[in-house]
Amino acid sequence: MKNSVQKRKITQFNASRGAEREIALKKGDIWTRPTTCMELKTRYERNRQKKETRRMVLKYEEV
Repeated sequence: MKNSVQKRKITQFNASRGAEREIALKKGDIWTRPTTCMELKTRYERNRQKKETRRMVLKYEEV
């Protein structure tokens, strides 16, 4: 049960990111990934990045 919920959250998050990218490209803007995805790949950064992603997904679900 828990894994299916997490999978759904990730799917929704990725879909929203794809939608943001498409909208920006249609307008002719330059789309860049969120800065949380571009940080150095150290253990601390990965853990912090996971927490930020979870917060973003939860906020997305509330809306």
